[in-house]
Amino acid sequence: MTAEQLVVLALLVAAFAAGWIARGGGGERDEEEDQAPPAPPDGPAPRSAPAARSAAASPRGTAASARGAAASLRRAAASAPRAPGLVADAARAVALASAAYETAVDRWLDERDAITPAGRAAVGEVERAVQRLDHAAARLDEVDETLGDAAYDALEALRDAARHLDAFRNGSALDAATSRELDRIEDELARARGAFEAAQT
Repeated sequence: MTAEQLVVLALLVAAFAAGWIARGGGGERDEEEDQAPPAPPDGPAPRSAPAARSAAASPRGTAASARGAAASLRRAAASAPRAPGLVADAARAVALASAAYETAVDRWLDERDAITPAGRAAVGEVERAVQRLDHAAARLDEVDETLGDAAYDALEALRDAARHLDAFRNGSALDAATSRELDRIEDELARARGAFEAAQT
């Protein structure tokens, strides 16, 4: 190889090396530019994702979300159709409870302090009526709060009646104070029956 060819070859290698270095440096700059965040626009800087999540999870935002969810539940409950079967079951339980109560009180008035097997059976029927009404009221209260309250009022009155009727079972005569309490219980049961009758008309 002549001296001139060696010079040409050296120039070619030098040119190739210079181009390769230039291309490598440009690539690194391009990658750095691609990775660099964009310049912020004029005005306030946009909120970062963590900051946005922090704002959404603030107490004020949580309380507003809870209020919105509660309002949605109330609207859904108000628009939900009343379950006719549950209303009918509770109305029947209230009616049966009232009948059992009246029968037991009549027995007490007739038998006084000498309870008969029929009188004991009447007291036992009131206690069974408490169980039926308790179950019906709990089921109804899940779909109709207003009638559920009426059923629970009747249930509480009937439980009071069962406690008073224990005296009859134990052979005690009906005194004036207990008689007034039994009149109050009768009024409570009558109000509950009226609420269910109005709902079913």
